[in-house]
Amino acid sequence: SSFEEAMTDPEWQEAVKKELTSHEQMNTWSPASLPNGSKAIDTKWVFRLKQDGTKKARLVAKGFQSPKVEFDFLYSPVCRISTVRVALSHAVINGWIVKHIDVPTAFLNGILEKDIFIKTPKGLDHDGKILKLNRALYGLSEAPKCWNARINEVLVTLGFERSKHDVCLYYSQDVIFVLFVDDGLVIGEERGVSKLLERLESEFKVRVMEISVFLGMNIRRNGDKIHIDQRNMIEKLLETFNMSESRPVSTPMDV
Repeated sequence: SSFEEAMTDPEWQEAVKKELTSHEQMNTWSPASLPNGSKAIDTKWVFRLKQDGTKKARLVAKGFQSPKVEFDFLYSPVCRISTVRVALSHAVINGWIVKHIDVPTAFLNGILEKDIFIKTPKGLDHDGKILKLNRALYGLSEAPKCWNARINEVLVTLGFERSKHDVCLYYSQDVIFVLFVDDGLVIGEERGVSKLLERLESEFKVRVMEISVFLGMNIRRNGDKIHIDQRNMIEKLLETFNMSESRPVSTPMDV
């Protein structure tokens, strides 16, 4: 829906207010004059109804309006599925605990390496003024890489080593950390895990959860075993292709 339509609903109004408050607290932008030769890009509101029925509003930059840059400047790594499995196997072997973390405003923690200007977003009082971004707003091509650089800096400062085999795997003597954009697994001895979570929470807004779903995988712990399946993803795929009621067969064709 459009911004104007959404603003007729008190719940969407509250969602927009919450998003703008987050940007104010993060000091995402500052009023500025547009330098000669620079271009201010537009923003837009994205409205989404979450699975629990709550309404989420997110302000994003129209990053496609930014000048083109080299792919290497934009690249941000993600962990391999095999890395997740190996990390979980260490949890089983060593009897370690597993925590799932989510950083809701992850990209806003990224520091931009160049000046980027935006036009005043709808709903903000600085109408008609130009704003200079202090943080990597969602929608910017650079945002994922800026966030990755920031969390890497924090983890290395805390004494973690970055794996040469998968740069989204970090480890210390008693803790393993696996990163996938703004989701992560923290695996290790309880004391070490608690210490890392405490430090991360001092740097970022972090939600800490018991592990249940990660990267589309259902993960269940049962004593000294961890079970992984993708039942939810398979059922969703069947629904997409209207095959939920299809009769199962053991082979794809007659042999």
